[in-house]
Amino acid sequence: MPASSHATPDRHDAPVPSTPPSIGFDDATMRFVREAFLYTDRDPDGGPRIFLESGGGSLVLREAVARRAALQGIPDASSRQNASAAALRDVIETGRRHLHDLFGSPGGTLVYGATGTELLFRIIRVGLERQAPGSVVSSALEHSATRDAAQGWSRAFGHEHVAIAFDPDTLEVTPEAYARAIRPDTRVATVIHTSHVSGTRVDLPAICRQIRAIAPACLIVCDGIQHAPHGPMQAEADGVDAYVYAPYKAFAPRGGAFAWVSERLARMPRNDEHGKAPGNWSLGSSDPSLYGAISAVHSYLVALSRRVAAAGNRDRPGAQPAVSDREAIHRAMQAAGHHERRLIDRLLNGSPRLPGLKDISGLRLIGRADSHHREGAVSFAMRDVSARELVDHFARHGIRVHYRVGGAGSSARHVLDPLGMADALRVSFAHYNTLAEMDALLTALQKRVG
Repeated sequence: MPASSHATPDRHDAPVPSTPPSIGFDDATMRFVREAFLYTDRDPDGGPRIFLESGGGSLVLREAVARRAALQGIPDASSRQNASAAALRDVIETGRRHLHDLFGSPGGTLVYGATGTELLFRIIRVGLERQAPGSVVSSALEHSATRDAAQGWSRAFGHEHVAIAFDPDTLEVTPEAYARAIRPDTRVATVIHTSHVSGTRVDLPAICRQIRAIAPACLIVCDGIQHAPHGPMQAEADGVDAYVYAPYKAFAPRGGAFAWVSERLARMPRNDEHGKAPGNWSLGSSDPSLYGAISAVHSYLVALSRRVAAAGNRDRPGAQPAVSDREAIHRAMQAAGHHERRLIDRLLNGSPRLPGLKDISGLRLIGRADSHHREGAVSFAMRDVSARELVDHFARHGIRVHYRVGGAGSSARHVLDPLGMADALRVSFAHYNTLAEMDALLTALQKRVG
């Protein structure tokens, strides 16, 4: 069974809302969320800890682990002619439908890869290797997965690589910055939806419109890996040709990644096995257990949406109109983002009894404290204290965080090097974290600096 699918029709045509939810999580919803995940407040060895390292891989849903484990024990290949194989094919096809819901895109083609980085390198190569020489545009905000692929394949296939600098104050790359860099002969433009270092989210639809106005045939490749746990994905509506998503960053176990690609990109010629349909990107057999885990993430987000909707309508009892799974997931991720905004505000601004990061002497914050374009991560450096030392300090207080370093070989070098920073501590979180956990981090930091 191939690991990619062709266009899958959406089962529901209800419009996806564009306005944010009016409420965050109430206590009951927060309990539901935290109970759905493994190791929410304790390490696997049983020791208590606060998990603020979601940028390296999120907490994992209990049901996603259970479904994957159950399916991994089945020895049959999904391509065989027996009842177990037929059941596995159903798991894969259901998982593909659910992936389209998660991507927010009923059309297009799904492509499987071992990692998000592998997919980005593969997709950018396909977009460049058989095109006439032109330019390739990427930004300094990006992960090395896109930036290095854009540079490397540009050299390999005779294209000019054009780099866009970010604003060092806001850590933003604007649509106007892309407009200045794009030319009519731009073949591929890469965009990171949310920075893995600063948490800065770009205006993806506006960037795509600017690119299309100047270079309609340009292929737009988006790294959505960091954004996916923090807000809705709308690959098709945003206007990209490829959107890459790594499930381990968004509540599923490690192993495997997916991309949504437009039909135009899906049918571009590439080096592949002979005799396959033009839009079939599969290389080898599918792992049904990964698709089972995807379905568990889908079920959780649909259930979360219902709980958020019920909490918001307690004063207006009565039956609520049915919505599609795709719309429910969109609403769940909007609610997750709304909750996370409260976490960011507490971390940056503190509370009456605790100063926030922006008010701590000797602390250099990456990006503006008043930015509304930040999600999932806050990074900073301390004068005279290395980020590695800070990781150890927080560990002694039961808090898991991580550092990023600049220099050759680092995925963060494109961000840190232009800022003149050797390293930074990254605090990364998701909708399963709480205000109390933000307070615990601020309290521990005060003990180090105070």
